[in-house]
Amino acid sequence: MDVALFVPCYVDQFYPRVGLATAEILERFGVTVHFPEAQTCCGQPMANSGFFGDARPLARKMLEVFAPFEHVVCPSGSCTSMVRNHFETILPGDPRVAALRAKTRELCEFLHDVLQVRPRGRFPHKVGLHDSCHGLRELRLGSGSERLVQGFSKVRALLEGIDGLRLAELARADECCGFGGTFAVTEEAVSCAMGRDRIADHERAGAEVIAGADVSCLMHLDGLLRRDGKHDQAVWFVRQKRDIARSFVPEWEELRSLGSQIKAHTLSRLPEYLEEFERNARAAGAAVHWARDADEHNRIVHGILRENGVTRLVKSKSMLTEECHLNEHLEAQGVEVVDTDLGERIVQFRREPPSHIVMPAIHLKKE
Repeated sequence: MDVALFVPCYVDQFYPRVGLATAEILERFGVTVHFPEAQTCCGQPMANSGFFGDARPLARKMLEVFAPFEHVVCPSGSCTSMVRNHFETILPGDPRVAALRAKTRELCEFLHDVLQVRPRGRFPHKVGLHDSCHGLRELRLGSGSERLVQGFSKVRALLEGIDGLRLAELARADECCGFGGTFAVTEEAVSCAMGRDRIADHERAGAEVIAGADVSCLMHLDGLLRRDGKHDQAVWFVRQKRDIARSFVPEWEELRSLGSQIKAHTLSRLPEYLEEFERNARAAGAAVHWARDADEHNRIVHGILRENGVTRLVKSKSMLTEECHLNEHLEAQGVEVVDTDLGERIVQFRREPPSHIVMPAIHLKKE
């Protein structure tokens, strides 16, 4: 099997050993690895900053360089997601995009899904697994806690096969570390506060090592660890604001822990609570609809709108409707959708997808 190695810029410049280790792992499992020297940046930093025009030549270069290969493997969920989920926006109508998208995979995804291998080796340590947002939610390397599906993690499955390795059980396993590429630059204080929260979670769980599939996230966490040693709660503005707020609530950590417990309890008994909600909602005169998947969800919503003659829908920001691509479905059926969230509305006007899960228009700050 032939594989082309797609090495992200930050791996090339800061962590070249990751690229070499990726090639070594693939070769260990009988893969012939090629490194196309003509490859350049995939254009993600430019696209995330709103400069699609600057990203297009780089995206076209990617399409050209990797066209001859059967598989393309990248040790980064973020850059893999750029190819799989955003090249179509950068290069609309280019038929080569679909071909590259279909054969490009993140390293752990390739090991788990294509090679279906069990890692070899021994690592007798307690490891905290950090799931990057792009890998978890855009590539589906695992199930986020907000999804109503059987829990799974491809990265965790690979780590569990390593002799002596013990995985730490985190309180908030799928929380963002705050890196987010350009987010760490434009919202430095928030980014650092989020990173410190993640590190504290790993420490509480007794992790000796933090592992992850995205070196960019690990770079962010490593930088904070090197800078702090211990967590300085007075350096960053956002952390200071939080510390002031928590000073008025003595049971802050207890309430936070209780919130996590309530979430875990609710998810563990979700079918019961959903049925209880349905009974109470029907008793109050509401209509309840059940959907098996995103397609059925979208059909149900459109059916309700059609029955009531609705041609313009005003809705609030929702991760559910984002993941189901409801807006696109309704617009294809002739229904105008207006998001009340300002960031969402801005990218709607520009006919662009959200560039960030929490801050959908963050890429426009530079324009």
